[in-house]
Amino acid sequence: LGLFAAEGQAWRAQRRILSPLFAPRAVGGFLPAMAEAAAAGARRLADLPEGSVIDAAPLMSAIALDVLERTLFREGFGVPLAELSRHSNAFIEGAGGVSLLDLFRLPSWIPTLRALRAHRSRRFIGDMVDRMVAERRARLAAGAAGSGEGEIRDLLALLLDAADRETGIGLSDREVRDNVLTFIGAGHETTAGALAWTLLLLSGAPDVRAAVEAEIDGVLGTGPVTAETVADLVLTRATIEEAMRLYPSAPFLGRAAVKDDVIGGRPVKAGTIVMIVPWIIHRHQRLWSDPGLFDPGRFMPGRRDSIPRYAYLPFGAGPRVCIGSVFALQEAVIVLANALRDHRFDLVEGARIEPTQRITLRARYGIPMRVSRRRSSDRQVG
Repeated sequence: LGLFAAEGQAWRAQRRILSPLFAPRAVGGFLPAMAEAAAAGARRLADLPEGSVIDAAPLMSAIALDVLERTLFREGFGVPLAELSRHSNAFIEGAGGVSLLDLFRLPSWIPTLRALRAHRSRRFIGDMVDRMVAERRARLAAGAAGSGEGEIRDLLALLLDAADRETGIGLSDREVRDNVLTFIGAGHETTAGALAWTLLLLSGAPDVRAAVEAEIDGVLGTGPVTAETVADLVLTRATIEEAMRLYPSAPFLGRAAVKDDVIGGRPVKAGTIVMIVPWIIHRHQRLWSDPGLFDPGRFMPGRRDSIPRYAYLPFGAGPRVCIGSVFALQEAVIVLANALRDHRFDLVEGARIEPTQRITLRARYGIPMRVSRRRSSDRQVG
């Protein structure tokens, strides 16, 4: 099992192995590849006819998958990104959806059509990852994929080389496979969703959007995205964080009590499933002032320190907090800055926006947005 599903000692060992790969300094090494993918996405927007209508969710999903390909496996996934995106979407819709048959408590071995599609898609992605791991492992064994000084290393190489600092034992091929599957599935889906909801919220808040655009113009100008400029995009990052408050990618978190406990005066037996609901916590009037208001200022320096502990859980909390949070936020800031540098996104009038829970928070009917150019795109981007 990968880090997401592992328990006990297996989880602790994997966490020790993987944590250094997602430390801020290590994630900074992926910035150029992220910027390349974000720039490519901006160029695709520039090719659209003025006033084109697109669904923000698949747009951001495509860019996020491109980011993963350039950081996770720089030699490519070996399949078209559009095909991979289709299978990833089918798996999430199938595995995360609720069927009417579920209400009748039928045995789990009776498959639904949606479950069959999810199984086929998971097998497709799993076979793809197996090929990637086997080919890279064979090259490493043959000495053909050396790690000379200054060589750019992707995440797959780091996973294959990583070892537990306490035992010296690395990840098995199965553990590498399961973690890559997690990064492809949950990793790109959560970031893409956060960006799509951010575009929706900015469309309904023209003053905030103007301020974000001004920051992007002032920080980036016509130059490329760098570590320094990303750090200076403070309002852009705060806007994404506020979007994740209102539309958390994981609106429900389940945890099992490892021993008997008491919560709020109520006894909880060992093994009980406890649901933590960021969707409610993030909108609770006792924790937030004007909780329904889209206000990125909450996350600006000077104000964010007043946010109560555990009132904001977009990446979970505690020992099992999402290991990829630094990666995801860096990626999201880079992608949003590139998308908004030359373009503006407005929700199509009359669009029906209905959040729905799958594995992550999605818009049931999409997020249709009209794309317009706000300034010339004849510039250096990245």
